Amino acid sequence: ELAKEEPGYEVIAERKLPKHPTAEEVADQARQEIEHPEKQPTKVGDELAVRKGAKYEVIAERPLARRGKKVEPKPEGLTRAEVQRMPPRTAKALRVGQVMGEPIGYKKGSKEAKIAAGKVLTRVKTEHKISEELRGSFLKIAETYVTDPKDLKKLTRSILALTGKSPKRKRVLIRKIRQYMEKEFHKTALGRVKTAGKTLKGKYGRRGDPVKEMRPEFKGMASRLMESFAIPNLKPDTKINLDAVKSFAADIMANDELAEQYPVAYRQAKALINELRGVTEKSFPVRLLSTEALDNLADTMEWLMHEQEWANRQVGMEQGDKFEDIKARLKEEIVVRAKRAVPIEKGDVFGTFKRGAINFADIQHRNLESLCDAIAGGRSGNFSEWFTNQGTFTDSVYNQIDAGVDKQYFAAEEQRALVTKLMDKHKITDKLFVKWHKDKIPITINGKVYNLSSVDLMTTYMHSRNPHNEKALLRNGYKWGHGFKQKSTGPMKIAELDMILAHVTPQMEAFCEDIGNLMFDGLNKGLINKTSVEVDGFELATLLNYFPAERYLEKRAKGKTPRKLFSFVEGMGILQERVGTGEPLALRGIFETIYRNNQYVSAYHGMAAGLRNAKAIVNDPDVTQMMNENGYREYRETMIDLIEKVEDDSAETDMLEKFWAKRISKAAKSIFALNPKLSPRQQISSALYFAYSDMRFVKDMRHIMTPDVIKFMQEYMPQEYTRIKRHQYDRDVGTAMLEKEPYRYFTGKALKRDLPLYPMSFFDGNAISDGVRIAMAEVKHNQPDIKVDSQEYIDLVKKRASWLIRHTQPTWHNKDRTKLGATRNPLTKALTMFMSQRAKLVQMLVNAAEDFKYSNKTSQDYKRLGKVYGSVMTNAFFIALFDTMFAALVYRKRKSLKDFLVGVTRQVAGLPYFGRVIADTIRAADAMVTGKGYQK
Repeated sequence: ELAKEEPGYEVIAERKLPKHPTAEEVADQARQEIEHPEKQPTKVGDELAVRKGAKYEVIAERPLARRGKKVEPKPEGLTRAEVQRMPPRTAKALRVGQVMGEPIGYKKGSKEAKIAAGKVLTRVKTEHKISEELRGSFLKIAETYVTDPKDLKKLTRSILALTGKSPKRKRVLIRKIRQYMEKEFHKTALGRVKTAGKTLKGKYGRRGDPVKEMRPEFKGMASRLMESFAIPNLKPDTKINLDAVKSFAADIMANDELAEQYPVAYRQAKALINELRGVTEKSFPVRLLSTEALDNLADTMEWLMHEQEWANRQVGMEQGDKFEDIKARLKEEIVVRAKRAVPIEKGDVFGTFKRGAINFADIQHRNLESLCDAIAGGRSGNFSEWFTNQGTFTDSVYNQIDAGVDKQYFAAEEQRALVTKLMDKHKITDKLFVKWHKDKIPITINGKVYNLSSVDLMTTYMHSRNPHNEKALLRNGYKWGHGFKQKSTGPMKIAELDMILAHVTPQMEAFCEDIGNLMFDGLNKGLINKTSVEVDGFELATLLNYFPAERYLEKRAKGKTPRKLFSFVEGMGILQERVGTGEPLALRGIFETIYRNNQYVSAYHGMAAGLRNAKAIVNDPDVTQMMNENGYREYRETMIDLIEKVEDDSAETDMLEKFWAKRISKAAKSIFALNPKLSPRQQISSALYFAYSDMRFVKDMRHIMTPDVIKFMQEYMPQEYTRIKRHQYDRDVGTAMLEKEPYRYFTGKALKRDLPLYPMSFFDGNAISDGVRIAMAEVKHNQPDIKVDSQEYIDLVKKRASWLIRHTQPTWHNKDRTKLGATRNPLTKALTMFMSQRAKLVQMLVNAAEDFKYSNKTSQDYKRLGKVYGSVMTNAFFIALFDTMFAALVYRKRKSLKDFLVGVTRQVAGLPYFGRVIADTIRAADAMVTGKGYQK
């Protein structure tokens, strides 16, 4: 049946499918069919077609033209449809051949052909011995793309004489062929624009208006785009209006909200403005636009169509509910749990102070999940209540982001594993890693000598693999440093670039090639494109031999700098190659570039879709109105602030903030290093699980990490696993550990300065492991019908364990920080150091009080309230008891019962933010009364 769909042919013979041949036979058959189609045997002397159907394969076809029917001329090469209809093994052999550099299988100028040809050129550039197979592929590319007969003759002669020991000659040949390839790709890009325009017009055009049925938020932009570029009647000589195009792009850049919500569109508009910066004519032919600009236009139209469809459906929510149904349920929850604020009379100083104190205790101690729970009908910690009472607001906002973080961490571990594998493969030890950073090689550029490290040379090598980056180096050069230490090379000459590349050793080159092929063009490209298709409707990462080309910018553009999702896209540098800003490239070492790019890529892959869905709920006009009318205005504003902090966690800070952040981090690690009693206290917090669980599960606690629990966390709970492995158990320590993270990332070794933190990680891991064990026991007890180790069991244990840990233990990730805990203000950070656990205890008290307030006040409700408050007080009791015993056993200090009770009081008083001031006041007062003096 599939064979009969092929236009221009009819089936005249078929047979039952034979047994599949071997992979070698299939590969050989595929190449023979392509290279020598005239030699293939057929029953009627016509072209042989091998296509797999349900039970039969076609063995002979006859052109319909023999019966007087019109046949469309067949394009050059095999079409995608033809490849798809081949048996899987045959199609696979074709794809393998194409990846190896054979310019076959797809029409000349397509993205696939571009990738295949690029891989051949990369092999020619890097391989030290030119095999006959590679030379043949190189010749085929030249014959395919070089249209000038004289040039083709010269290039053919040079390719035949080429050896692997002439890197400079190879680079000259490759640059020449790339120029011809660029012409074909420009033609293809122009075709993309025209095709996208026709598709857009066909979908939404009615009665002479090409965008009549588009939504208002996209219609104006699409209409001006179609008019400015005369789409879809676009031809190479079609003239476009410069002012109209600039106005179209400027409107996108001027819209802060649009730029923040749709960062890709912003980047494309900025690229278009830069492209047209040097154009002075009022109108000019479209052929003068670069391939990148045309690709931007095609991407923009595809993005517009994607956004139109997404806005119409409002899908993407994890639970799959329709947007309107979600809003209807939200309306019920918000109305039921209305938190109307009682108006304060003008001049009521006490009332104003009271309201401010309550708001501080409430808002400042809440995190995003707590705010969502308050609006959605908060979840009680009891398993049965937690299992049945899942608030819509929490599921639609917080859970979307939480799932995204899991996805981000899984991707990050995959990246890290690949980096470790490549470091081991190329024998890059920690000593060699440090040596490459410290080595200085004098390089002369434009008459000046610059000392570049080995990692800088490797960065230059990676840029030279990408024609866009190489062009930027030749036109603009490098710039690095700040203030008096700032250096700039200026435009480079090809000879100077070749001189830099000559210092790259074979070991460096081999590592760079693997990083480029397996990381940037492999793993990361797949992660980016999978997400960008979902979020933006097209693949962002399409360039071969991609390497981040970050521009060195002295100042940002005037106006508000778009952030949020924009920061992920900007940080990846995926679109930088399309931006001809005229600014030099920022020089960063290759390892720093890999680390930064991997962080952004994993964040984009994990967070982009979830953040977008969460913001669709919070920013919806109907939801906003419902929240404001029911007294949740401050909650909504705080939620938006916290979501933006999650999105913009990578935002740059000014020099003063960096100065203090570094010192706060050092202070945090020093406190842990100098105070050994802090680490064992962390395990005491495992008793807090019984605020939300039954005491019957005490027997399931082991109070120590075991391999089975660690394996479960590694496979299904990436946030908790990362917490243990990366010391991310507290805001201050977790942030401090990021300071030298790149060294650990590439070498897999810890620094000596980190050793004092391992006891804390050990005891924290024990507490986290107990949370997982309790969740396993709860699921087995409450859901006996669920088979252990089934996917349903795993999902339920994961969700329950994560919930218990988040609600009782200190947290590090921005999504779980309170409003005050998520601040970037250095002074506030210093004053709230090590408050993560205390803030969590206050959250437990506030949430329990709120749940009780909206309950039916039954005996079970009183019991749940008592369990939470009792657990918090018990935790304070045990910490004070531990301090007393530690003082007696370690410091040989005897403490009385009164000292112990003062310690308990201090623990309770010090729970809120800045509560340590109260706690220290109690301690000082006690010292004055007893005459002991102020003691720590």
